[in-house]
Amino acid sequence: MAAIVAFLHLYRLDAVPPGFFYDESSVGYNAYCLVRTGADEYGVRWPVFFRSFGEYEQSPLMVYAAALSIKAFGLGKWAVRFPSAVFLLLTAGAFAGLVYEYCRNRWAALAGAALFALSPWTFPVRPGMCAGYAAMLLGITLGWWFILVACRRRSHLFAAAAGLAWGMNLYAYHTA
Repeated sequence: MAAIVAFLHLYRLDAVPPGFFYDESSVGYNAYCLVRTGADEYGVRWPVFFRSFGEYEQSPLMVYAAALSIKAFGLGKWAVRFPSAVFLLLTAGAFAGLVYEYCRNRWAALAGAALFALSPWTFPVRPGMCAGYAAMLLGITLGWWFILVACRRRSHLFAAAAGLAWGMNLYAYHTA
């Protein structure tokens, strides 16, 4: 099931949907600049936050993830969109863990993950998730799952992991 869902998320990632959203191109350009020079489009070396179109609205986590992807796969739409797809697939896995924490049923957890991964809110809009929504969704879901595990096990480690996951949201997307 996981292989089918992953295939569907990655198949023709560069062609569906056609075109290239302006946030995608901005993430891709800044990521490409990082790969080539170690600086963003404005010449700031390894910035903590990225300015784009004159504003600081670009997701730093997505830019750095896209830089890794571009370094690995070369410059192209597929490489820029790949991190969003990966974040969504990881979120589906975290959602499976969340469902399992609530109902203790492996099949329900797998079905929940598949439904989450292929739902109209995540699957068709994956390229638009390049703005940081996918990474933010992963942070929210992981944090929720980790806090449930922390409460059940009385684990400070899982509580800290929940805090880190929720803190990642502040770096993943500025409205988090």
